[in-house]
Amino acid sequence: MADSSRRRDDAARPVALSEREDHVQRLEAAAAQIATERGRVISMRRSLSWRLTLPFRILHRALIGQKPAAPALDAAQPGPAPAPTPATGFRWHLDQPSTDQIHAGPVRFIGWCLDAGDGRVSRLRIRPGSGEIETDVNLPRPDVLMLLGLPPELLRCGFDVRVPIPENCGDITIEARRDGADAWQTVEVVGVALALDRGTSPDAGSAYRAWLARHDRFDNAARGRLAARVQALVDPPRISVLVPTWETAERWLRAAIESVRNQVYPHWQLCLADDASSAPHVRRILEEYARHDSRIVQVVRGERGHISAATNSALELAEGAWITFLDHDDELHPAALACVALEIAAQPDAELIYTDEDKMDEAGLRSTPYFKPDWNPELIIGQNFVCHLAAYPAERLRALGGLRVGFEGCQDWDLVVRATGVRSDARVRHIPRVLYHWRMLPGSTALDHGAKEYVIAAGERTLREHFARVGLAGTALEINASGHWRATYPVPDPSPLISILIPTRNQHEHLRRCVDSIREKTDYPNYEIVIVDNQSDEAATTGLLADWERASLVRVIAYDEPFNYAALHNFAVPKCGGELICLLNNDTEIITPGWLRELAGHAVRPTVGAVGAMLLYPDNTIQHAGIFVGIGGVAEHPFHRESRECGGQMSRLLVAQNLSAVTGACLMIRASLFAEAGGLDEKNLAIAYNDVDFCLRLVELGYRNVWTPLAVLYHHESISRGYEDTPEKVARFRREYEFMRRRWAEQLDRDPAYNPNLTLQHNDFGLAREPRVEPW
Repeated sequence: MADSSRRRDDAARPVALSEREDHVQRLEAAAAQIATERGRVISMRRSLSWRLTLPFRILHRALIGQKPAAPALDAAQPGPAPAPTPATGFRWHLDQPSTDQIHAGPVRFIGWCLDAGDGRVSRLRIRPGSGEIETDVNLPRPDVLMLLGLPPELLRCGFDVRVPIPENCGDITIEARRDGADAWQTVEVVGVALALDRGTSPDAGSAYRAWLARHDRFDNAARGRLAARVQALVDPPRISVLVPTWETAERWLRAAIESVRNQVYPHWQLCLADDASSAPHVRRILEEYARHDSRIVQVVRGERGHISAATNSALELAEGAWITFLDHDDELHPAALACVALEIAAQPDAELIYTDEDKMDEAGLRSTPYFKPDWNPELIIGQNFVCHLAAYPAERLRALGGLRVGFEGCQDWDLVVRATGVRSDARVRHIPRVLYHWRMLPGSTALDHGAKEYVIAAGERTLREHFARVGLAGTALEINASGHWRATYPVPDPSPLISILIPTRNQHEHLRRCVDSIREKTDYPNYEIVIVDNQSDEAATTGLLADWERASLVRVIAYDEPFNYAALHNFAVPKCGGELICLLNNDTEIITPGWLRELAGHAVRPTVGAVGAMLLYPDNTIQHAGIFVGIGGVAEHPFHRESRECGGQMSRLLVAQNLSAVTGACLMIRASLFAEAGGLDEKNLAIAYNDVDFCLRLVELGYRNVWTPLAVLYHHESISRGYEDTPEKVARFRREYEFMRRRWAEQLDRDPAYNPNLTLQHNDFGLAREPRVEPW
């Protein structure tokens, strides 16, 4: 009986296996169809018609009391997505975070809340677990006012508060209190999934891994689609992957090699060069793989030469038309080489292709992604943001001499700087996908940059020689042994005259503080202060201006027209005598004595357009650290209200960088370039966004705008002009907003300084709910 039963089971196995294979194929086909439909939905949401009609759909939903199914889309679209809740009598929306972004630790809650009747909401209370945090609801939200057509008195309906979230927190209760009321009323209960990774405590990596689960599902269907694209290439390039090894643990060495063998792209060569390891298993593993795969070649060096020499030994084995690098304990994403090959086919003149990256721990859990900007010549001086994965044409790499011995610990950065020099953006291509995983091991630079102190000396030499090669008299200072550098550029001798242009209307106390801080703290020797008086009618202000003029402390230009920020500057700039013009708000206050020298050092460079500074609120939180376009529909300042000590995404706030725009509250530019660009748009952008528009026009002319953290000022924002809190101001703001969306739609959808995997809902470099990249 047992034998008969076993024979029947054996006979049934092929049928069962066939049924399972059919089932798997049906599932894969369904997954492919879902991915296709998802792509269509994303494309629809990014279309111009969808964006232009969004405000009307939002208003319709608000009026009929329906809560949108997907209230916040990460596309270049205006304002908030209101979520009315008639049952509680509130209209509200939690912009940040989404429930899948909440993790243990401090979490920033941003949103708005309104009484569905006529009254305002005065306070909000957020209760995670047994704790609670209260905050005022009084931040201005002109976007909500505009989109919902609210009266001006409801402008201050926003909140922004940090809430400590305990581990093992259950639901979070959000409550509101109306003006004049004592009772709290529940607005919503937010469900929280904290422990996304079973067996691990909640951490910042959990949100990223949840994001990966949605947007980096590289299953068989995705692999098949990518393979089909590769097969369609007419002349697929061979890509040689260089791996220097030394005393590599067997587990990590095999993982690195297998990550290459697991590539979708088949036209690769793996060049392994061992740097005289004493551990016998290293050579054994290299020989084993070379025997079993003809695409793998290996060499063992007779003596140790360190990473540059070992990599160059691998380069001698390379036969591919393109070269890339893999550290001996890191891993490539299965799609890495396929994506690089497709980019080569699309951009055959490229001289450098790089991708995004993240880190991987010993358990294989991924964290700490670096979603990078497109090519950023100023940022590469401050940090090696290119790093991994980077691919070069083999001919170009050999012409550069490969990696330079003596630059160990900084060899990748030195290569990038030498390879790019002053190359145009078109020759450097960025693939905005995480295709490289650094292994976090004790003593590795992925885990602790300070573990290799010799990086500092190599970095200083890298920049010194770069400045000499390109003819710049720049100097660099290493920041806190962190691998980040601050470059400074001297101004010509004799120092060019800088005209500091300050518009004002009354506000004598703020104007006095601004001018006194310039005179008392500025160490630059050659400047003039030009006050543009826009119809001041307070005796204290007119008297102060007269006193200053008699003492030859300032020059006053009268602008006797209604306030128009753009027209005012267009009127005054030609009347200034400076080679450089510094637009400066009257509600600013100088902090760093070298502010003018720092701005001027950038502004005199022929490739640079506008130069902006770091502006802080009086409480030392960040008001302005450059401008990213597209966030919030048009533009936003990154890391608004973060601490002055905040390093920003991958420490970008520590270093100068190219950005699409900087604020006109403190902006320096060559006077000739201001004229070349046609000044500010006084017809269409009288008040808002004229600085953003001006900067985008400079980029269109081929110049690069620079933001620097080395020029620091306080900014008492909107003291003079106030907020958009009248029907007239709201209507004007709406017109200017819509003009920017029409004029710069393409640029607002894809800021080269900002990665498409990052959110357009907020200014904190958070992950996008819907990345603006094609699905796998």
